[in-house]
Amino acid sequence: MDLTRRTGLGLLAASIAATAGGAPAWAQAAPRIATGTYPSGGEDITVVLFSPPTEGLPMAGAGILLLHGGGGAALEIRRWLEDATRLAARGYTVAFPAWFGADPEGRREGRGAFQRQAALDGFNWLATQPGVDPGRIGIIGFSRGGFMACELAVSDAPARAVVAIAAGGRREVEQILRKPPTLLILADGDPVVEPGVTRNWERTLRRAGVHVEVEVLDSDHHVPEPAEWRGIFDTAHRFLRDELRSGA
Repeated sequence: MDLTRRTGLGLLAASIAATAGGAPAWAQAAPRIATGTYPSGGEDITVVLFSPPTEGLPMAGAGILLLHGGGGAALEIRRWLEDATRLAARGYTVAFPAWFGADPEGRREGRGAFQRQAALDGFNWLATQPGVDPGRIGIIGFSRGGFMACELAVSDAPARAVVAIAAGGRREVEQILRKPPTLLILADGDPVVEPGVTRNWERTLRRAGVHVEVEVLDSDHHVPEPAEWRGIFDTAHRFLRDELRSGA
């Protein structure tokens, strides 16, 4: 895949980074944003790659697969651009795939298997990127992306750790094949993914022997406010830092 290829999503990411606040500190800290595609299910999946600005950073070698929610990639890249860039500034290599593929809003029926494969192929693609240790990759997902993160992490993706925001899982204990440490972040008043959904998944994971941590937000909405995302990503980093650090 040619990472210099410009796609609509990639151009959006690059333009936001170039114009946000006149090159703010977070944009200057990790300006390396590349875009391109990888093949999956007969389609080309757009991916934005955030790379560390220099070698030798604390989280160098660790990778993060960042899975957007039901609002789609174009919406989530706007929300998360600063946070993905801050992660890269710590040394992570972050891959943000548009895993809905040719159905950018994820509304077509019968696309579940395609989306699952597209997300899994994104994980496998990230594992092949220069400087990424394939044994030190975590997944962060929000809402539909969080459900997908949980699904992949306990099945096909050899993730070292997973962070699911406003999400849960749908497998029974006996169907959990992999057991990476998991952080579940939920809002106590979420009207879309109710807390009980996340708590049920927590209980399932614990019964399967998975190490689970839970962070509860004092909030009555599903999509965090812009100011809340920074704290959420900082919490995710602290969890992933301990699980993905070299030698852990």
